[in-house]
Amino acid sequence: VVVDALRSAAARASEIQAGDGILALVSKGVRTDIRSVEQFNRVVGALELGQTVTLLVLRGETQTFVPLRTLER
Repeated sequence: VVVDALRSAAARASEIQAGDGILALVSKGVRTDIRSVEQFNRVVGALELGQTVTLLVLRGETQTFVPLRTLER
């Protein structure tokens, strides 16, 4: 899954950049490899509000971990 654009202020404030490839999401110590946008949306939709997760992203030829906190209401 490749990040196309960052729409929300919270997304723009994160370390995620347009063009990053999202390879996996780590939540509560469990890694889920991301294979499609639909799967990513399903996994993110099941997260608790305010939960911290880590994304494994591919930026150019480098893999890096990016921590994120889900939005709170």
